[in-house]
Amino acid sequence: MHLSHSFSVQAKEACAEMLQMLSDFLPKEYPDHFKKDGNVLTALKTSETFEIEGGSMDPLEACARIVQVRFASWTDQPSP
Repeated sequence: MHLSHSFSVQAKEACAEMLQMLSDFLPKEYPDHFKKDGNVLTALKTSETFEIEGGSMDPLEACARIVQVRFASWTDQPSP
């Protein structure tokens, strides 16, 4: 399912920037969960891939799905 949005240019740019920031941050902080290879971020636990620039998925939807993967991975970790 792909979401359809009618956002301003500035909002679209902000969503694309957030996707870029997530793709830079997550593999460094959570290398067991995410891998970045060029323009593609992979969620290693689910094998889901996200194109960072120029992909068919809206950047806002990609961010939302990446965050869902990250939240779900917290349930895989034992409580302190």
